[in-house]
Amino acid sequence: MTSKRYQADKRIYLGALKYAPHSIFKLLENMPMPWETYREVPILYHITGAISFVNQVPKVIEPIYIAQWGAAWSMMRREKRDRK
Repeated sequence: MTSKRYQADKRIYLGALKYAPHSIFKLLENMPMPWETYREVPILYHITGAISFVNQVPKVIEPIYIAQWGAAWSMMRREKRDRK
């Protein structure tokens, strides 16, 4: 672990840790909503593979977004009620 190669890799990975919170934020921001079965997003990879980012900003139309969440919430509530 003391060779030059491992020290260079260690430096790269420790430097990438600075961006880990932003990477996790972008991942959570682009998670599929309950009414979506899946979501394909472009990914930005670092050349060394030390860190990856979701390279998309989700765009929503506010009234439609609120309506979809309302419908999803009522469906989840109905499911929970029917479980008992």
